[in-house]
This record gives sequence, structure tokens and C-alpha cells, in this order.
Amino acid sequence: MSLGYLYDSSGSFKSAIQYYKSVLKTDPDYPDIWNNLGISYYNDGQIKNSISYFHKAIQLNLTFAYPVNNLGFIYIQKDDFSNAKKYFLRSIGLRPSEPFLLGETYTDLSICDYHLSEWNTVKENKKDQSNLTSIFLEGLFEKGIKVEGEDYRCFFKSN
Repeated sequence: MSLGYLYDSSGSFKSAIQYYKSVLKTDPDYPDIWNNLGISYYNDGQIKNSISYFHKAIQLNLTFAYPVNNLGFIYIQKDDFSNAKKYFLRSIGLRPSEPFLLGETYTDLSICDYHLSEWNTVKENKKDQSNLTSIFLEGLFEKGIKVEGEDYRCFFKSN
């Protein structure tokens, strides 16, 4: 998988796609490859293909949080914050103890909440959430972080 990652990170998305597809010929039931293909297709501007590859990764491993989270990210890009939030919440439920995924996902959720005009609800209920959530939300409010437009940067998740 590292060769595909190198292709993708250097902007050679079509080469990454070709590489990942060759890996699938030997191991078609490997959800990580399907997720990585989804990332490469997204980076290549092929959103419909990207979505279908993320769904295939989920189909192969129903507890694989990364493609679920990646679908949420796509819905943010489409300004469909309601669906994005559903995927992010599902992602948190799948991997509640993974700090990196949680941090990124809570950031993405805050963007959804902001755009869904639910920011005040999240702020009021922050004490009822897990300690990690409270710390994260408290930090956002104290630092006055804006979560609108291009003030944020999200990344797709892979293992």
C-alpha cells in the first residue's frame, strides 16, 4: 500500500488508482485498499467513484470507521451538513477510543454543527459529553476558532 500512498501524496492520482486496483486483483476483500481507492478517486476529482469505493470498504468491514468518516467529509464538501453529521457520528461510534480519529471527527462535526445552526446546543451540552469531547470543545471556544469557509482543513483518513 505504501507505493499507492506515495503516488497519491505526490499528485499522481491515476497511478495510485492503477496501483490499488492491481492490489485488489490479489486481495479483493481488503477494505483498506477500497478506502484508499476512494481517497485517490476523490483526489482525482471523481467524487461518484470515490463514494462507491468508500461504501465498498464499509460493506467489507462494517466496523471500519475511516471510510465512514471519509463519506462525512465528502458531504461537507457538498454542503450537505446533515448527512455529513450522520456519518461523523457513526464514525465516532465505531472507534470511540482512537484519539486521532476522534480529534479530526469532532473538528468536522463542529463544522457541521456550525452550518446547521446547532453550535449553541453543542456548547450548552458539552458538560454531558465525554471528557475528551469537553476538553476539545472548551479549547475551541476559548481560542475563538472560526469554523467556516476555508478556515479549516480536513484530511481523509486511512490506516
